[in-house]
Amino acid sequence: MTDWQEIVLPGGGKLGDLVLLKGNHAKREQGVCVLEAVVWLAGEEHSDQTDCACPVIAAFLRVTNDRATDEQRQELRPYIPALVGSKAGRKVTVARGFVAADYAVRVFAPLRLEYHGRKEYATLLRGLTPITDKASAVAARDAAREVYRRASVTAAYAAVYAAVDAAVDAAALKTTLWPLRLELIDAMLAIKEAR
Repeated sequence: MTDWQEIVLPGGGKLGDLVLLKGNHAKREQGVCVLEAVVWLAGEEHSDQTDCACPVIAAFLRVTNDRATDEQRQELRPYIPALVGSKAGRKVTVARGFVAADYAVRVFAPLRLEYHGRKEYATLLRGLTPITDKASAVAARDAAREVYRRASVTAAYAAVYAAVDAAVDAAALKTTLWPLRLELIDAMLAIKEAR
Protein backbone atom coordinates (compact mmCIF):
# COMPACT_ATOMS: atom_id res chain seq x y z
CA MET A 1 0.00 0.00 0.00
CA THR A 2 1.32 3.42 -0.94
CA ASP A 3 1.97 5.89 1.84
CA TRP A 4 -0.47 8.74 1.19
CA GLN A 5 2.21 11.32 2.03
CA GLU A 6 4.37 10.14 -0.88
CA ILE A 7 1.63 10.35 -3.54
CA VAL A 8 2.64 12.86 -6.21
CA LEU A 9 -0.01 15.33 -7.29
CA PRO A 10 -0.51 16.04 -11.01
CA GLY A 11 1.91 18.82 -11.91
CA GLY A 12 4.25 17.97 -9.03
CA GLY A 13 4.40 18.15 -5.27
CA LYS A 14 3.61 15.49 -2.72
CA LEU A 15 0.27 15.07 -1.01
CA GLY A 16 2.07 15.05 2.36
CA ASP A 17 3.35 18.59 1.71
CA LEU A 18 -0.07 19.95 0.79
CA VAL A 19 -1.68 22.36 3.28
CA LEU A 20 -5.48 22.27 3.21
CA LEU A 21 -7.27 25.60 3.60
CA LYS A 22 -10.76 26.65 4.62
CA GLY A 23 -13.34 27.44 1.95
CA ASN A 24 -13.19 27.00 -1.80
CA HIS A 25 -10.78 28.79 -4.06
CA ALA A 26 -11.15 30.24 -7.55
CA LYS A 27 -7.69 29.02 -8.56
CA ARG A 28 -5.50 26.21 -7.30
CA GLU A 29 -2.69 28.72 -6.78
CA GLN A 30 -4.81 30.33 -4.02
CA GLY A 31 -4.81 27.05 -2.11
CA VAL A 32 -7.13 24.07 -1.87
CA CYS A 33 -9.71 22.62 0.48
CA VAL A 34 -9.98 18.85 0.91
CA LEU A 35 -12.37 18.41 -2.04
CA GLU A 36 -10.31 20.64 -4.32
CA ALA A 37 -7.38 18.36 -3.43
CA VAL A 38 -9.48 15.29 -4.36
CA VAL A 39 -10.29 16.89 -7.72
CA TRP A 40 -6.61 17.73 -8.22
CA LEU A 41 -5.45 14.19 -7.45
CA ALA A 42 -8.14 12.79 -9.76
CA GLY A 43 -6.94 15.04 -12.59
CA GLU A 44 -10.27 16.86 -12.84
CA GLU A 45 -10.71 20.57 -13.54
CA HIS A 46 -10.22 22.75 -10.42
CA SER A 47 -13.39 22.92 -8.32
CA ASP A 48 -14.75 21.66 -5.01
CA GLN A 49 -17.41 19.76 -6.97
CA THR A 50 -16.06 16.37 -7.98
CA ASP A 51 -17.32 13.68 -10.31
CA CYS A 52 -15.15 10.97 -8.75
CA ALA A 53 -16.10 11.15 -5.06
CA CYS A 54 -19.23 9.94 -3.30
CA PRO A 55 -21.63 12.91 -3.08
CA VAL A 56 -22.65 12.02 0.50
CA ILE A 57 -19.07 11.92 1.75
CA ALA A 58 -18.20 15.02 -0.29
CA ALA A 59 -21.06 17.01 1.26
CA PHE A 60 -19.98 16.00 4.76
CA LEU A 61 -16.35 16.85 4.01
CA ARG A 62 -17.23 20.35 2.74
CA VAL A 63 -18.71 21.17 6.14
CA THR A 64 -16.00 19.32 8.07
CA ASN A 65 -13.21 21.08 6.16
CA ASP A 66 -14.65 24.50 6.91
CA ARG A 67 -15.45 23.86 10.59
CA ALA A 68 -12.06 22.37 11.36
CA THR A 69 -9.16 24.25 12.87
CA ASP A 70 -6.15 24.65 10.59
CA GLU A 71 -4.44 21.78 12.44
CA GLN A 72 -7.46 19.47 12.30
CA ARG A 73 -7.98 20.16 8.60
CA GLN A 74 -4.60 18.59 7.83
CA GLU A 75 -5.89 15.34 9.34
CA LEU A 76 -8.21 15.08 6.33
CA ARG A 77 -5.30 14.63 3.90
CA PRO A 78 -5.03 10.82 4.34
CA TYR A 79 -8.64 10.53 3.10
CA ILE A 80 -7.92 12.23 -0.22
CA PRO A 81 -6.71 9.11 -2.11
CA ALA A 82 -9.64 7.06 -0.74
CA LEU A 83 -12.12 9.67 -1.93
CA VAL A 84 -10.86 9.49 -5.51
CA GLY A 85 -13.10 6.84 -7.04
CA SER A 86 -15.39 6.58 -3.99
CA LYS A 87 -18.45 7.46 -6.07
CA ALA A 88 -20.62 4.35 -6.18
CA GLY A 89 -24.02 3.18 -7.29
CA ARG A 90 -27.31 4.22 -5.76
CA LYS A 91 -27.43 1.40 -3.19
CA VAL A 92 -24.04 2.30 -1.68
CA THR A 93 -24.73 6.04 -1.82
CA VAL A 94 -28.04 5.59 0.00
CA ALA A 95 -26.40 3.32 2.59
CA ARG A 96 -23.74 5.98 3.21
CA GLY A 97 -26.50 8.55 3.57
CA PHE A 98 -28.19 6.42 6.23
CA VAL A 99 -24.89 6.16 8.13
CA ALA A 100 -24.50 9.95 7.99
CA ALA A 101 -28.10 10.44 9.15
CA ASP A 102 -27.58 7.98 11.99
CA TYR A 103 -24.54 9.90 13.22
CA ALA A 104 -26.40 13.20 12.92
CA VAL A 105 -29.38 12.01 14.97
CA ARG A 106 -27.90 9.46 17.38
CA VAL A 107 -24.37 10.86 17.91
CA PHE A 108 -23.94 14.56 17.05
CA ALA A 109 -27.36 15.88 18.13
CA PRO A 110 -27.22 14.17 21.55
CA LEU A 111 -23.81 15.70 22.24
CA ARG A 112 -25.16 19.14 21.42
CA LEU A 113 -28.25 18.57 23.57
CA GLU A 114 -26.10 17.45 26.52
CA TYR A 115 -23.97 20.54 26.18
CA HIS A 116 -27.12 22.62 26.57
CA GLY A 117 -28.25 20.66 29.61
CA ARG A 118 -30.93 18.66 27.78
CA LYS A 119 -29.71 15.20 28.80
CA GLU A 120 -33.18 13.62 28.71
CA TYR A 121 -33.51 14.47 25.02
CA ALA A 122 -29.98 13.31 24.28
CA THR A 123 -30.80 9.96 25.88
CA LEU A 124 -33.99 9.68 23.83
CA LEU A 125 -32.13 10.24 20.54
CA ARG A 126 -29.28 7.89 21.44
CA GLY A 127 -31.84 5.18 22.21
CA LEU A 128 -33.41 5.29 18.77
CA THR A 129 -33.11 2.33 16.44
CA PRO A 130 -30.04 2.75 14.21
CA ILE A 131 -30.88 4.42 10.90
CA THR A 132 -30.33 1.77 8.25
CA ASP A 133 -33.30 2.15 5.91
CA LYS A 134 -36.17 4.45 4.96
CA ALA A 135 -38.46 3.32 7.80
CA SER A 136 -35.83 3.88 10.51
CA ALA A 137 -34.88 7.21 8.91
CA VAL A 138 -38.50 8.41 9.00
CA ALA A 139 -38.89 7.28 12.62
CA ALA A 140 -35.66 9.06 13.59
CA ARG A 141 -36.74 12.21 11.74
CA ASP A 142 -40.05 12.25 13.59
CA ALA A 143 -38.35 11.69 16.96
CA ALA A 144 -35.79 14.42 16.25
CA ARG A 145 -38.56 16.85 15.29
CA GLU A 146 -40.38 16.08 18.54
CA VAL A 147 -37.19 16.59 20.55
CA TYR A 148 -36.58 19.88 18.77
CA ARG A 149 -40.17 20.97 19.47
CA ARG A 150 -39.90 20.11 23.17
CA ALA A 151 -36.40 21.52 23.60
CA SER A 152 -37.40 24.79 21.90
CA VAL A 153 -40.45 25.57 23.98
CA THR A 154 -40.03 29.31 23.71
CA ALA A 155 -38.67 31.51 20.96
CA ALA A 156 -36.34 33.09 23.48
CA TYR A 157 -34.81 29.74 24.36
CA ALA A 158 -34.40 28.91 20.68
CA ALA A 159 -32.66 32.24 20.03
CA VAL A 160 -30.24 31.73 22.91
CA TYR A 161 -29.64 28.15 21.76
CA ALA A 162 -28.73 29.35 18.25
CA ALA A 163 -26.44 32.10 19.54
CA VAL A 164 -24.59 29.73 21.84
CA ASP A 165 -24.46 27.12 19.08
CA ALA A 166 -22.24 29.31 16.92
CA ALA A 167 -19.76 29.80 19.75
CA VAL A 168 -19.87 26.15 20.79
CA ASP A 169 -19.04 24.78 17.34
CA ALA A 170 -15.34 25.63 17.43
CA ALA A 171 -14.77 24.47 21.00
CA ALA A 172 -16.77 21.26 20.64
CA LEU A 173 -15.08 20.43 17.36
CA LYS A 174 -11.66 20.58 19.02
CA THR A 175 -12.61 18.00 21.60
CA THR A 176 -15.47 15.54 21.27
CA LEU A 177 -16.85 16.10 17.79
CA TRP A 178 -13.64 15.98 15.75
CA PRO A 179 -12.77 12.29 16.29
CA LEU A 180 -16.42 11.41 15.69
CA ARG A 181 -16.33 13.25 12.36
CA LEU A 182 -13.29 11.19 11.32
CA GLU A 183 -15.04 8.02 12.53
CA LEU A 184 -18.03 8.87 10.35
CA ILE A 185 -15.82 9.39 7.29
CA ASP A 186 -14.27 5.97 7.93
CA ALA A 187 -17.70 4.37 8.35
CA MET A 188 -18.97 5.83 5.07
CA LEU A 189 -15.82 4.85 3.16
CA ALA A 190 -16.13 1.29 4.50
CA ILE A 191 -19.39 0.83 2.59
CA LYS A 192 -18.47 -0.39 -0.86
CA GLU A 193 -20.06 -2.01 -3.89
CA ALA A 194 -20.49 -5.78 -3.58
CA ARG A 195 -18.00 -7.58 -5.79
